[in-house]
Amino acid sequence: MAIELYYIGRYEPQEEVMKYLTDMQNAIRYAIEVAYEMAIHDHNRIPSPIALRKAVKPWFVSNYDYAIHHLNPVCVSAVAMLRSYKKNHYGELRIPVVKKLEMRIDGELFKVEGDKVRVTLQPGHYAYVTINTENKHFLAYSKGKASELLLTDNFVCITFTISEKERALGGSFVAQDLNFSTIDSTFAG
Repeated sequence: MAIELYYIGRYEPQEEVMKYLTDMQNAIRYAIEVAYEMAIHDHNRIPSPIALRKAVKPWFVSNYDYAIHHLNPVCVSAVAMLRSYKKNHYGELRIPVVKKLEMRIDGELFKVEGDKVRVTLQPGHYAYVTINTENKHFLAYSKGKASELLLTDNFVCITFTISEKERALGGSFVAQDLNFSTIDSTFAG
């Protein structure tokens, strides 16, 4: 079982981060349109994020030079927004409006380095977001594994995961090997 802890702080976004958030907002809008069309052709069944990713990937690659891993949260967000809209509007399916500048970033695309979060935009090209490490909980939380980042135009939220149990191979253990054929011959007498 794991515990998730959240660090939330304000930051001043740089131009590069704002461009990234705007581009991802546009990518989510496009992905929603594609998912909507896929749902209409499939009797209002919303596609899975994997099926949507396959459909959106050529457009994403031709329009953006971000790491392809950014497409995963774009598709997950698009599918989640369509499902939420359909659920809250009694099964009616329409294209929801994407208003907020925010993006969930998978653990493989960011790293906490001291008082900054390094976000991989392209292989070898990073954007840095300054965080307040003086926050009273940050030191305790940061002992866990950073698993997800939510980035908005004002806030940064980092999810840290702390395992309650040590992994069997990660902790200390005792092993014993008995060779019963040797024991039998020893006591055979």
